[in-house]
Amino acid sequence: MNKTKLVLASIIVTAIGYVHAYTLDTDAKRIGYTIGADIGSTLGEFTGEENELDFNALIVGLKDAYEGNDLSMTIEEMDETMQVFAQKRAQEMQEEQAKLMEEQKKQQAENLKAGQKFLEDNAQKEGVKTTDSGLQYLVLKEGKGEKPGPQASVTVHYEGSLIDGTVFDSSIERGEPVSFNINQVIDGWVEGLQLMSEGAKYRFFIPAGLAYGEAGVGLSIPPNSTLIFDIELIKVDTSDPDKGVEKPEQAKKAEETEDTADTRTTTAIISSKAAEAQAEDTIAEAKANAEAANQEAKDIAADVLQEADDAKTDVTAEKQDNQSDNTTADKASELANEAVKQEANEAAAVSKATK
Repeated sequence: MNKTKLVLASIIVTAIGYVHAYTLDTDAKRIGYTIGADIGSTLGEFTGEENELDFNALIVGLKDAYEGNDLSMTIEEMDETMQVFAQKRAQEMQEEQAKLMEEQKKQQAENLKAGQKFLEDNAQKEGVKTTDSGLQYLVLKEGKGEKPGPQASVTVHYEGSLIDGTVFDSSIERGEPVSFNINQVIDGWVEGLQLMSEGAKYRFFIPAGLAYGEAGVGLSIPPNSTLIFDIELIKVDTSDPDKGVEKPEQAKKAEETEDTADTRTTTAIISSKAAEAQAEDTIAEAKANAEAANQEAKDIAADVLQEADDAKTDVTAEKQDNQSDNTTADKASELANEAVKQEANEAAAVSKATK
Protein backbone atom coordinates (compact mmCIF):
# COMPACT_ATOMS: atom_id res chain seq x y z
CA MET A 1 0.00 0.00 0.00
CA ASN A 2 1.70 3.23 -1.05
CA LYS A 3 2.00 6.52 0.77
CA THR A 4 -0.73 8.24 -1.25
CA LYS A 5 -3.30 5.62 -0.33
CA LEU A 6 -2.45 5.90 3.36
CA VAL A 7 -2.85 9.69 3.17
CA LEU A 8 -6.34 9.23 1.75
CA ALA A 9 -7.26 6.95 4.62
CA SER A 10 -5.89 9.48 7.12
CA ILE A 11 -8.04 12.23 5.58
CA ILE A 12 -11.16 10.12 6.13
CA VAL A 13 -10.26 9.53 9.79
CA THR A 14 -9.51 13.23 10.33
CA ALA A 15 -12.79 14.30 8.69
CA ILE A 16 -14.78 12.16 11.11
CA GLY A 17 -13.27 14.12 13.98
CA TYR A 18 -10.37 12.06 15.28
CA VAL A 19 -6.92 13.50 15.81
CA HIS A 20 -4.19 12.64 13.33
CA ALA A 21 -2.22 10.56 15.84
CA TYR A 22 -4.86 7.95 16.57
CA THR A 23 -3.99 5.15 18.98
CA LEU A 24 -4.96 1.73 17.61
CA ASP A 25 -5.12 -0.02 20.97
CA THR A 26 -8.14 -2.31 20.44
CA ASP A 27 -9.20 -4.88 17.86
CA ALA A 28 -12.22 -2.75 16.96
CA LYS A 29 -9.99 0.24 16.24
CA ARG A 30 -7.53 -1.80 14.21
CA ILE A 31 -10.36 -3.35 12.19
CA GLY A 32 -11.88 0.08 11.60
CA TYR A 33 -8.54 1.53 10.54
CA THR A 34 -7.88 -1.39 8.17
CA ILE A 35 -11.27 -0.94 6.50
CA GLY A 36 -10.67 2.82 6.26
CA ALA A 37 -7.27 2.29 4.65
CA ASP A 38 -8.82 -0.11 2.18
CA ILE A 39 -11.51 2.44 1.31
CA GLY A 40 -8.84 5.10 0.87
CA SER A 41 -6.90 2.79 -1.43
CA THR A 42 -9.97 2.27 -3.59
CA LEU A 43 -10.78 5.98 -3.64
CA GLY A 44 -7.28 6.76 -4.87
CA GLU A 45 -7.92 4.57 -7.90
CA PHE A 46 -11.35 6.10 -8.57
CA THR A 47 -10.56 9.79 -8.40
CA GLY A 48 -8.78 11.48 -11.28
CA GLU A 49 -6.80 14.68 -11.63
CA GLU A 50 -9.97 16.79 -11.30
CA ASN A 51 -10.59 15.35 -7.81
CA GLU A 52 -14.27 14.60 -8.45
CA LEU A 53 -14.79 13.19 -4.95
CA ASP A 54 -15.99 15.37 -2.03
CA PHE A 55 -14.67 13.89 1.24
CA ASN A 56 -17.28 15.64 3.38
CA ALA A 57 -20.06 14.01 1.37
CA LEU A 58 -18.17 10.71 1.59
CA ILE A 59 -18.14 10.86 5.39
CA VAL A 60 -21.85 11.72 5.52
CA GLY A 61 -22.64 8.77 3.24
CA LEU A 62 -20.52 6.41 5.35
CA LYS A 63 -22.22 7.47 8.58
CA ASP A 64 -25.74 7.36 7.15
CA ALA A 65 -25.28 3.89 5.68
CA TYR A 66 -23.48 2.51 8.76
CA GLU A 67 -25.98 3.96 11.25
CA GLY A 68 -29.03 3.04 9.20
CA ASN A 69 -30.16 6.63 8.68
CA ASP A 70 -32.39 7.75 5.83
CA LEU A 71 -30.19 8.23 2.76
CA SER A 72 -30.09 11.63 1.06
CA MET A 73 -30.25 10.00 -2.39
CA THR A 74 -32.48 7.29 -3.76
CA ILE A 75 -31.06 4.05 -5.12
CA GLU A 76 -32.00 5.21 -8.61
CA GLU A 77 -30.18 8.52 -8.15
CA MET A 78 -27.05 6.78 -6.87
CA ASP A 79 -27.11 4.29 -9.76
CA GLU A 80 -27.46 7.12 -12.26
CA THR A 81 -24.62 9.05 -10.60
CA MET A 82 -22.26 6.06 -10.80
CA GLN A 83 -23.29 5.36 -14.37
CA VAL A 84 -22.35 8.89 -15.43
CA PHE A 85 -19.10 8.64 -13.44
CA ALA A 86 -18.16 5.30 -15.04
CA GLN A 87 -18.86 6.62 -18.52
CA LYS A 88 -16.72 9.68 -17.82
CA ARG A 89 -13.79 7.61 -16.59
CA ALA A 90 -14.07 5.27 -19.57
CA GLN A 91 -13.95 8.26 -21.89
CA GLU A 92 -10.92 9.64 -20.05
CA MET A 93 -9.11 6.30 -20.39
CA GLN A 94 -9.83 6.19 -24.10
CA GLU A 95 -8.56 9.74 -24.54
CA GLU A 96 -5.40 8.98 -22.56
CA GLN A 97 -4.74 5.87 -24.63
CA ALA A 98 -5.34 7.78 -27.87
CA LYS A 99 -2.95 10.49 -26.67
CA LEU A 100 -0.25 7.94 -25.84
CA MET A 101 -0.61 6.25 -29.21
CA GLU A 102 -0.46 9.63 -30.96
CA GLU A 103 2.70 10.57 -29.06
CA GLN A 104 4.22 7.19 -29.91
CA LYS A 105 3.45 7.67 -33.61
CA LYS A 106 4.98 11.14 -33.45
CA GLN A 107 8.12 9.78 -31.81
CA GLN A 108 8.31 6.95 -34.36
CA ALA A 109 8.14 9.43 -37.22
CA GLU A 110 10.71 11.78 -35.68
CA ASN A 111 13.16 8.96 -34.91
CA LEU A 112 12.76 7.43 -38.36
CA LYS A 113 13.43 10.79 -40.03
CA ALA A 114 16.47 11.47 -37.83
CA GLY A 115 17.83 7.98 -38.51
CA GLN A 116 17.43 8.33 -42.26
CA LYS A 117 19.21 11.68 -42.21
CA PHE A 118 22.02 10.20 -40.12
CA LEU A 119 22.48 7.27 -42.52
CA GLU A 120 22.46 9.55 -45.58
CA ASP A 121 25.24 11.67 -44.09
CA ASN A 122 27.11 8.67 -42.72
CA ALA A 123 27.17 6.95 -46.11
CA GLN A 124 29.36 9.76 -47.42
CA LYS A 125 32.06 9.22 -44.81
CA GLU A 126 35.34 7.58 -45.72
CA GLY A 127 35.44 3.82 -45.32
CA VAL A 128 31.68 3.38 -44.74
CA LYS A 129 30.07 0.76 -46.98
CA THR A 130 26.34 0.20 -47.56
CA THR A 131 24.76 -3.15 -48.43
CA ASP A 132 21.64 -3.71 -50.56
CA SER A 133 19.51 -3.95 -47.40
CA GLY A 134 20.66 -0.53 -46.21
CA LEU A 135 23.03 -1.87 -43.54
CA GLN A 136 26.15 0.27 -43.21
CA TYR A 137 29.47 -0.85 -41.78
CA LEU A 138 32.99 0.36 -41.18
CA VAL A 139 35.89 -2.06 -40.90
CA LEU A 140 37.90 -1.24 -37.78
CA LYS A 141 40.01 -4.38 -37.94
CA GLU A 142 39.99 -7.27 -40.39
CA GLY A 143 40.13 -10.83 -39.18
CA LYS A 144 41.91 -13.86 -40.60
CA GLY A 145 39.73 -16.68 -39.32
CA GLU A 146 36.59 -18.38 -40.57
CA LYS A 147 33.44 -16.55 -41.61
CA PRO A 148 30.24 -17.66 -39.84
CA GLY A 149 27.30 -19.03 -41.82
CA PRO A 150 23.60 -18.36 -41.04
CA GLN A 151 23.40 -21.38 -38.68
CA ALA A 152 26.75 -20.92 -36.92
CA SER A 153 27.21 -20.05 -33.30
CA VAL A 154 29.55 -17.21 -32.39
CA THR A 155 31.21 -15.54 -29.43
CA VAL A 156 31.44 -11.76 -29.58
CA HIS A 157 32.17 -8.61 -27.66
CA TYR A 158 29.97 -5.64 -28.53
CA GLU A 159 28.80 -2.19 -27.55
CA GLY A 160 25.50 -0.67 -28.70
CA SER A 161 24.56 3.01 -28.82
CA LEU A 162 21.98 5.38 -30.26
CA ILE A 163 22.91 7.92 -32.92
CA ASP A 164 23.19 10.59 -30.20
CA GLY A 165 25.99 8.57 -28.59
CA THR A 166 23.98 7.12 -25.70
CA VAL A 167 25.33 3.64 -24.87
CA PHE A 168 22.45 1.29 -24.02
CA ASP A 169 24.35 -1.99 -23.69
CA SER A 170 27.95 -3.20 -23.60
CA SER A 171 29.47 -6.63 -23.02
CA ILE A 172 32.84 -4.85 -23.09
CA GLU A 173 31.84 -2.80 -20.04
CA ARG A 174 30.66 -5.95 -18.26
CA GLY A 175 33.87 -7.72 -19.21
CA GLU A 176 32.01 -10.79 -20.46
CA PRO A 177 31.65 -11.78 -24.14
CA VAL A 178 28.42 -13.45 -25.19
CA SER A 179 27.77 -16.58 -27.26
CA PHE A 180 24.68 -17.34 -29.35
CA ASN A 181 23.44 -18.72 -32.64
CA ILE A 182 23.41 -16.16 -35.43
CA ASN A 183 19.77 -16.88 -36.29
CA GLN A 184 18.76 -15.68 -32.81
CA VAL A 185 19.60 -12.00 -33.30
CA ILE A 186 18.17 -8.98 -35.12
CA ASP A 187 18.44 -8.85 -38.91
CA GLY A 188 21.21 -6.24 -38.87
CA TRP A 189 23.37 -8.57 -36.79
CA VAL A 190 22.51 -11.63 -38.87
CA GLU A 191 23.73 -9.91 -42.03
CA GLY A 192 26.64 -8.07 -40.44
CA LEU A 193 28.18 -11.04 -38.63
CA GLN A 194 28.36 -13.01 -41.87
CA LEU A 195 30.50 -10.24 -43.39
CA MET A 196 33.12 -10.68 -40.67
CA SER A 197 35.93 -13.17 -40.22
CA GLU A 198 37.04 -14.53 -36.89
CA GLY A 199 39.18 -11.89 -35.15
CA ALA A 200 37.58 -8.96 -37.02
CA LYS A 201 36.10 -5.83 -35.48
CA TYR A 202 33.43 -3.89 -37.37
CA ARG A 203 31.21 -0.90 -36.61
CA PHE A 204 27.65 -1.37 -37.88
CA PHE A 205 25.08 1.35 -38.52
CA ILE A 206 21.74 -0.45 -38.46
CA PRO A 207 18.52 1.12 -39.84
CA ALA A 208 15.41 0.77 -37.67
CA GLY A 209 13.93 -1.73 -40.12
CA LEU A 210 16.85 -4.10 -39.50
CA ALA A 211 16.80 -3.49 -35.73
CA TYR A 212 13.68 -3.15 -33.54
CA GLY A 213 11.45 -1.07 -35.80
CA GLU A 214 8.38 0.65 -34.36
CA ALA A 215 8.45 -1.44 -31.16
CA GLY A 216 11.79 -0.32 -29.76
CA VAL A 217 12.97 -1.88 -26.49
CA GLY A 218 11.57 -0.41 -23.29
CA LEU A 219 13.06 2.98 -22.43
CA SER A 220 16.56 2.15 -23.66
CA ILE A 221 15.85 1.90 -27.39
CA PRO A 222 13.07 4.25 -28.55
CA PRO A 223 10.82 3.16 -31.44
CA ASN A 224 12.27 3.43 -34.98
CA SER A 225 15.79 3.99 -33.65
CA THR A 226 18.83 3.68 -35.90
CA LEU A 227 21.50 1.82 -33.90
CA ILE A 228 25.29 1.73 -33.87
CA PHE A 229 27.13 -1.43 -32.80
CA ASP A 230 30.83 -2.07 -32.42
CA ILE A 231 31.24 -5.85 -32.72
CA GLU A 232 34.37 -7.95 -32.29
CA LEU A 233 34.00 -11.52 -33.60
CA ILE A 234 36.02 -13.55 -31.13
CA LYS A 235 35.12 -17.11 -32.15
CA VAL A 236 33.11 -19.01 -34.77
CA ASP A 237 31.79 -22.50 -34.07
CA THR A 238 30.22 -24.29 -37.04
CA SER A 239 30.49 -27.86 -35.72
CA ASP A 240 27.07 -27.96 -34.06
CA PRO A 241 25.12 -24.70 -33.66
CA ASP A 242 23.07 -26.14 -30.78
CA LYS A 243 25.80 -28.01 -28.87
CA GLY A 244 27.89 -26.45 -26.14
CA VAL A 245 26.66 -22.94 -26.82
CA GLU A 246 25.79 -20.94 -23.76
CA LYS A 247 23.06 -18.39 -24.30
CA PRO A 248 23.99 -14.82 -23.41
CA GLU A 249 22.92 -13.69 -19.98
CA GLN A 250 20.51 -11.31 -21.67
CA ALA A 251 18.91 -14.07 -23.77
CA LYS A 252 17.97 -15.91 -20.59
CA LYS A 253 16.10 -12.82 -19.45
CA ALA A 254 14.25 -12.04 -22.68
CA GLU A 255 10.86 -12.42 -21.04
CA GLU A 256 11.60 -10.64 -17.76
CA THR A 257 10.40 -7.21 -16.72
CA GLU A 258 10.85 -4.04 -18.72
CA ASP A 259 13.17 -2.60 -16.07
CA THR A 260 15.53 -5.55 -16.51
CA ALA A 261 15.33 -5.11 -20.27
CA ASP A 262 16.28 -1.46 -19.86
CA THR A 263 19.52 -2.32 -18.09
CA ARG A 264 20.27 -5.55 -19.93
CA THR A 265 19.09 -4.87 -23.45
CA THR A 266 21.06 -7.67 -25.01
CA THR A 267 17.84 -9.55 -24.26
CA ALA A 268 16.30 -7.68 -27.16
CA ILE A 269 19.36 -8.28 -29.35
CA ILE A 270 18.90 -12.01 -28.91
CA SER A 271 15.16 -11.88 -29.54
CA SER A 272 13.66 -8.88 -31.32
CA LYS A 273 10.40 -10.77 -31.69
CA ALA A 274 10.06 -10.83 -27.91
CA ALA A 275 10.42 -7.04 -27.81
CA GLU A 276 7.77 -6.60 -30.50
CA ALA A 277 5.43 -8.98 -28.68
CA GLN A 278 5.91 -7.01 -25.46
CA ALA A 279 4.89 -3.78 -27.20
CA GLU A 280 1.85 -5.46 -28.73
CA ASP A 281 0.86 -6.83 -25.31
CA THR A 282 1.10 -3.34 -23.80
CA ILE A 283 -1.17 -1.88 -26.47
CA ALA A 284 -3.58 -4.80 -26.17
CA GLU A 285 -3.72 -4.39 -22.39
CA ALA A 286 -4.51 -0.68 -22.69
CA LYS A 287 -7.29 -1.41 -25.18
CA ALA A 288 -8.65 -4.14 -22.92
CA ASN A 289 -8.73 -1.71 -19.98
CA ALA A 290 -10.67 0.83 -22.03
CA GLU A 291 -13.09 -1.84 -23.21
CA ALA A 292 -13.54 -3.06 -19.64
CA ALA A 293 -14.38 0.46 -18.47
CA ASN A 294 -16.91 0.82 -21.28
CA GLN A 295 -18.43 -2.54 -20.39
CA GLU A 296 -18.68 -1.51 -16.75
CA ALA A 297 -20.60 1.62 -17.73
CA LYS A 298 -22.90 -0.45 -19.93
CA ASP A 299 -23.46 -2.96 -17.12
CA ILE A 300 -24.42 -0.18 -14.71
CA ALA A 301 -26.84 1.26 -17.26
CA ALA A 302 -28.31 -2.19 -17.86
CA ASP A 303 -28.79 -2.69 -14.11
CA VAL A 304 -30.60 0.63 -13.81
CA LEU A 305 -32.87 -0.19 -16.74
CA GLN A 306 -33.54 -3.65 -15.34
CA GLU A 307 -34.49 -2.21 -11.97
CA ALA A 308 -36.85 0.20 -13.71
CA ASP A 309 -38.42 -2.65 -15.69
CA ASP A 310 -38.79 -4.70 -12.51
CA ALA A 311 -40.49 -1.79 -10.79
CA LYS A 312 -42.87 -1.38 -13.73
CA THR A 313 -43.60 -5.10 -13.65
CA ASP A 314 -44.39 -4.95 -9.94
CA VAL A 315 -46.73 -2.00 -10.43
CA THR A 316 -48.47 -3.73 -13.35
CA ALA A 317 -48.86 -6.95 -11.36
CA GLU A 318 -50.30 -5.03 -8.43
CA LYS A 319 -52.79 -3.30 -10.70
CA GLN A 320 -53.77 -6.63 -12.21
CA ASP A 321 -54.24 -8.11 -8.72
CA ASN A 322 -56.41 -5.15 -7.74
CA GLN A 323 -58.45 -5.47 -10.91
CA SER A 324 -58.82 -9.21 -10.28
CA ASP A 325 -59.93 -8.57 -6.71
CA ASN A 326 -62.47 -5.99 -7.88
CA THR A 327 -63.83 -8.36 -10.52
CA THR A 328 -64.18 -11.15 -7.95
CA ALA A 329 -65.99 -8.83 -5.53
CA ASP A 330 -68.40 -7.65 -8.24
CA LYS A 331 -69.17 -11.23 -9.23
CA ALA A 332 -69.80 -12.23 -5.63
CA SER A 333 -72.12 -9.28 -5.16
CA GLU A 334 -74.03 -10.17 -8.29
CA LEU A 335 -74.47 -13.78 -7.16
CA ALA A 336 -75.64 -12.63 -3.74
CA ASN A 337 -78.25 -10.36 -5.28
CA GLU A 338 -79.50 -13.16 -7.47
CA ALA A 339 -79.72 -15.46 -4.42
CA VAL A 340 -81.72 -12.86 -2.50
CA LYS A 341 -84.07 -12.43 -5.43
CA GLN A 342 -84.46 -16.20 -5.72
CA GLU A 343 -85.29 -16.52 -2.04
CA ALA A 344 -87.83 -13.67 -2.27
CA ASN A 345 -89.54 -15.30 -5.23
CA GLU A 346 -89.70 -18.64 -3.44
CA ALA A 347 -91.13 -16.99 -0.33
CA ALA A 348 -93.80 -15.22 -2.44
CA ALA A 349 -94.72 -18.49 -4.11
CA VAL A 350 -95.11 -20.24 -0.75
CA SER A 351 -97.24 -17.41 0.57
CA LYS A 352 -99.47 -17.51 -2.46
CA ALA A 353 -99.94 -21.27 -2.23
CA THR A 354 -100.92 -21.01 1.42
CA LYS A 355 -103.66 -18.55 0.65
